[in-house]
Amino acid sequence: ITAKKNLHIKTVNLLKNQAVSSKREYWHEKVGYNYRLTNLASAIGLAQMEKLNFILERKKEIASIYKKFLNGLPIKFQETPRYGVHSYWMVAITFEGKKTCNSVRNRLKELNIETKPLFQSVNRMPPYKTKKCFYESNKLSQTGICLPSFPGLLNSDLKIICKEIEILMQLKT
Repeated sequence: ITAKKNLHIKTVNLLKNQAVSSKREYWHEKVGYNYRLTNLASAIGLAQMEKLNFILERKKEIASIYKKFLNGLPIKFQETPRYGVHSYWMVAITFEGKKTCNSVRNRLKELNIETKPLFQSVNRMPPYKTKKCFYESNKLSQTGICLPSFPGLLNSDLKIICKEIEILMQLKT
């Protein structure tokens, strides 16, 4: 196992440095990538790591606030498997249909509240178009959004977002 692990480490190191040979100057052994961090990117990353616990706790709190204030509406939140831990990088919700999802996104956009769609289903992208086994991801990509979850959001901002969603959802029923 150790030899195999070392081979993987060598391969990753080779690829992250544009696959430049260690034995021959300006010689690329494979197609590689430039995944090295600049000093500035590294400094930003280290600064973020110092705040990681705060960021993760705040994101968990934000998700909890959304769940509390949107409770009872026909909205589903992304579930966390019992063997997993959710980082709440994004707070994803789904609606019963595409029309409702689009209405909520459009209304929030009118109020300068940015949301993001859920990721597009892979089978809609050219390299995978022939695959037909993505029914659930097709549905999710059409009926879901990611709510604002920046750690700097105030609880009062979250309540406003929830109130707007609630008002719109009540109009739909």
